[in-house]
Amino acid sequence: MVKTRVASIHQFVKDFEAQPFCIGIDVYKRSYHVAIRRADGKAVTLVCPVDPQGFVEQIHRLSIPVSAVAYEAGPTGFGLARVLRSAGIETLMAAPSRIP
Repeated sequence: MVKTRVASIHQFVKDFEAQPFCIGIDVYKRSYHVAIRRADGKAVTLVCPVDPQGFVEQIHRLSIPVSAVAYEAGPTGFGLARVLRSAGIETLMAAPSRIP
């Protein structure tokens, strides 16, 4: 995945702030690989360091409605899921064997 600048993400969400976004995360020990999908089907990807609280703060700074965050089940994602849920963000866990 290509590293995306924060300014690019703000540009990506501009004019779509009222529509729900979906976020998918591949959680690794040292990084999150994130895909943010707009209602029109376009997506942007980014890589960020592991920081559950910082990630939630970044989502809130985007000021977008998030319909759900999905991540692949595994030991490195449980902490992130707890923080997301405590922030009121719907969090879905997907079994690795069920992801095409």
